[in-house]
Amino acid sequence: MTPFPSLRAALVVALALSAAGCGDAETCSDRSVRFLSPSPGTVVERDEVTLVIEACGFERDEILEVRLLQPVETNYGFITVFDDPVVTIDVPTLPGTMEFRAQDQDGVTRSASLLIEVPSER
Repeated sequence: MTPFPSLRAALVVALALSAAGCGDAETCSDRSVRFLSPSPGTVVERDEVTLVIEACGFERDEILEVRLLQPVETNYGFITVFDDPVVTIDVPTLPGTMEFRAQDQDGVTRSASLLIEVPSER
């Protein structure tokens, strides 16, 4: 376990944002949604995980929906998009494989799914 998990998470987010060119008009002009963090396959040993999502082309105050696809399918959280296309949400974890998708409320603009693993004993 990292002695400073929040510092490590902040560094991962900062690196992901700088590598992705978030907010750059050239990389974030068309309407799209994608997960920036955590990386697919990440093992999360905490009671919650911070999902970092880039929502390009969304209007201010538009709602972004985070759906849990497995182990059960349900709405898992909602985020209001403001001026910055990068948004975060902390969601509770469940043991086993968790699969997420971010999308607009109509489900038209969707991200690729994100899979993480959560050990049964944390």
